[in-house]
Amino acid sequence: MRRGELDHITAWADGGPTNATNLHGLCSRHHHLKHEAGWTVARTPDGTTVWTTPAGTHHTVDPATYPVDRTTEIVVQNDSEEAA
Repeated sequence: MRRGELDHITAWADGGPTNATNLHGLCSRHHHLKHEAGWTVARTPDGTTVWTTPAGTHHTVDPATYPVDRTTEIVVQNDSEEAA
């Protein structure tokens, strides 16, 4: 996303916090769909984002997955080996 816009899933004016669990990055088009065309957005406890159209159709977006950083495990293992 070159020019993303951060959006509160639950609006700040409605008590939504400004934190990672309540923010998502949107392109301008999707941001306008939410605020001007009647689409709604919700996030489930597992991180799935559910978009609902004005007609009631649901579209789900799975949470992003990232590789597990195991570099600290390697450093700790190497330190243990040197002490032996």
